[in-house]
Amino acid sequence: MTPDQELPLEVFRRVIREAIDREAFDCSSEATPLQSVCLSYQRSEQAWLNKRLQTLHVRQPGIIYGFYESPQDELQAYAIENRTQTPGFIAVSSFCVVSFGFFFRAALAHRNVLNEFGNSSHEMSPAEMGPGPHTFAAPRDPERLQLAKLITMMAIRFLTAHEMTHILNGHIRYKLGIQNQNSMAEARQRLSPRDAIFRQTLEMDADAGCVVECMPFVIFAEKDPEEPIRIGCHAVYRTPEAALRLWLFAVYGICRLLSEGSPPIPIEESSHPSPMLRVRMIMGTLYEFLKREKLGRLLDLVPGLIGQAIQDGEAAYAAVLNRTPNTEPLGIALSDEAQKQIAGIIAEWRHVRPIIEPFARSGGRLAPLPDDL
Repeated sequence: MTPDQELPLEVFRRVIREAIDREAFDCSSEATPLQSVCLSYQRSEQAWLNKRLQTLHVRQPGIIYGFYESPQDELQAYAIENRTQTPGFIAVSSFCVVSFGFFFRAALAHRNVLNEFGNSSHEMSPAEMGPGPHTFAAPRDPERLQLAKLITMMAIRFLTAHEMTHILNGHIRYKLGIQNQNSMAEARQRLSPRDAIFRQTLEMDADAGCVVECMPFVIFAEKDPEEPIRIGCHAVYRTPEAALRLWLFAVYGICRLLSEGSPPIPIEESSHPSPMLRVRMIMGTLYEFLKREKLGRLLDLVPGLIGQAIQDGEAAYAAVLNRTPNTEPLGIALSDEAQKQIAGIIAEWRHVRPIIEPFARSGGRLAPLPDDL
């Protein structure tokens, strides 16, 4: 495929990759400031992860980061080299982390994205933006620039918490002890239908654990309205529904980016549920979490917040890549076929959970069985 035939998202990724490659030689590159911010977030998340795992007495590497295009290729090389020393690990592409930062910063440079936050009238209109993709666009309003960084942090925390759940809930330990594999890649792979449904339940469990891990850092003011003032965090946390809306936007944005250009693997043979199917299950877990915590006010607001997150996410995706909003991937996730797949994952979890549970670490919280909800 020649450059002029590339899809907008492929151009977006290629431009970021070229900017990152340039930075090794040119510190004045326009990618430098945001890349530095994203990598500082990544280092902060690595420290948070290590602290959580040490606190829970988990003697196991957490996440390894690297600028590589194909996580599974890097994993394979690392696994062979460290077969005897490494008791299991997960690899995440730093390139992917930086891409999230560019995407959310460019999204908030558009006046039609999250226009209730900050002064969106200062931002660019579609006519001003011109043809995309708009890789290096940045908000003019200082408040929206801060929000772009905050949303990026939420996205990275979601990613880190997802991988941490793979560790705490025994997924890696199981693969090491039973399947003799000491690695896991966050990339869709083609498996046999039997192995695929098993892996999809582990991804569902990791996403569920991620919601439970993230929510106390997002909506804490619902139980203690004075806490945001005491700890001096961003003012958006003083309004839990606003913070939750940004978190939903961050999660939808991640999955929306992942949904484009995903390998054409039949869902029944994929190691991961489709990104939009994961969004659907994540929203369901959020609903159950709020119900369990007896946060009735937020529970009543969730349907509207989810609708706004979808609208915001599609507007952002269209603005950054200069495309019209496209809800087809989400529509597929709401189809009868998708419902059948979700039912299959839940049914499989009844068999998988007892198998995985003995491998869970202290502090692991496996997703409940449907009968326990």
